[in-house]
Amino acid sequence: MRCWPNATPTLAFRCGKPTVISNHVTRFWHRRAGQPPGRLALGLLRVVYGLYWLYAASWKVPPDFGRVSDTGLWHWISQGIQYPTLAWYRSLLEAIVVPNFTLFGYVVLLTELTIGLSLCLGAFTRLGAALGIVMSVNITLSVLNVPGEAAWFYAALIGLHLLLGITRSGRVWGVDARLAEKLAGAAAGGNRLAGWLVWLT
Repeated sequence: MRCWPNATPTLAFRCGKPTVISNHVTRFWHRRAGQPPGRLALGLLRVVYGLYWLYAASWKVPPDFGRVSDTGLWHWISQGIQYPTLAWYRSLLEAIVVPNFTLFGYVVLLTELTIGLSLCLGAFTRLGAALGIVMSVNITLSVLNVPGEAAWFYAALIGLHLLLGITRSGRVWGVDARLAEKLAGAAAGGNRLAGWLVWLT
């Protein structure tokens, strides 16, 4: 079989030319998504982290959030007290979180659901990413010294949420692309609220 320089992807595969296939795939994504591969990777990363937060929310089970069975959120708060990262943070858990644990559980559950939906849908992604950073810092301070926990994971959790917010990743395969367009138009017409909201997309 003769192999031409402009072979189709199927022919290129038979001729042992994976580079040609790669070029075809790259051009396909440029046409379909209108975004370079690096931006598409950010969109995929955003969805993955959104799913992570939805999974995290799935084991925050009301109404006791694991207090009776020493599981779930209660277990990890207890671990944070037993293996404190910082003395003042342990005092915060003991003095504020534990006495108001049910309220705290609902706040955590709603926050994680908000982050997960924001990142998965790419809707107001900068807000979702900012909440993700706050939650990630809190989790880090709570469990960093717990045996078996890896510091690199929590550093990545914080850093990648920062990246998702800075790069406006919600405008790739996300609702933010359309929201930003509409809000920018409203802001140009003098709508101050739209001017603030467009920054969150």
